[in-house]
Amino acid sequence: MMRRMSRRTGFTLVEVLIVVAILVMLAAGATVAYRNIYKGAQIETAMSRVGEVRSAVELFHLKIGRYPSKDKGLQELLTAPDDEGEAAIWKNYGPFLKDGKITTDPWGTEIQYELTEGDNGEEKFRVFSCGPNRRAGDEDDIPQAEGNN
Repeated sequence: MMRRMSRRTGFTLVEVLIVVAILVMLAAGATVAYRNIYKGAQIETAMSRVGEVRSAVELFHLKIGRYPSKDKGLQELLTAPDDEGEAAIWKNYGPFLKDGKITTDPWGTEIQYELTEGDNGEEKFRVFSCGPNRRAGDEDDIPQAEGNN
């Protein structure tokens, strides 16, 4: 008598479920890694944009002889000052921000500028992004350092 060998075709339900579970775990790990990389890239982009605006404020101070005012803020980097002497200098170097507009952070909020007076009467400025929560003055502002003359 001849025995017939049965051939197994296809996969069992358990094998399919194991493969699906492995794929789900790989996808979850990739999603977490992607989110972390994306969040890090947003922070790096915000830091870069803050640095660009900070450089523009420092160049304005170097060329015009003062920081942008509290009232006009970063807008002074885009439009010529009212003072004729400053306007003549500004004409040669301005606008100080590229593209003729105030830079935004990766979360769509304009880069912020604050001008304050230090303890010994010197002016200090702060250029920052409000961060992911889009609120100024909390722990996620990027960066938190101040500049002075």
